[in-house]
Amino acid sequence: MALSRDDLLAPILRDVETCADLAVRVEHEQEAPGWSEPWTMLWTPDGAGTGIWFGDQQDAQGLDHRPWRIADAVHEIVVEGLWSAGRSTAWPPCPAHPDTHPLQVEVQAGRIVWACPTSGDRVAVVGSLTC
Repeated sequence: MALSRDDLLAPILRDVETCADLAVRVEHEQEAPGWSEPWTMLWTPDGAGTGIWFGDQQDAQGLDHRPWRIADAVHEIVVEGLWSAGRSTAWPPCPAHPDTHPLQVEVQAGRIVWACPTSGDRVAVVGSLTC
């Protein structure tokens, strides 16, 4: 069964709501000039909008890369929104290095996770952050 845009966004938006304290507004668009697929705009409180494309992205083995790509794109949007608001861009903060860098979105053992970019240690599955 194909994942909907809402299904793909839900885990990362749950982490944003739980831990970033940044209102991200989601608008699903149906058509855009030059785009063959529906897309979604995410808006941060400063009025900045970024489009996310949800088209298929499978590798030679048929693995769907959209969950990672979308979580990574939303992470970047949130960090930019935090910067614009004058807040720390180390989001989500790395528990081992809280003032140094944020966690990053990775694929580990087939799961989309938040991991330390220095050690590679997994902190949480995307969608399950607790702050």
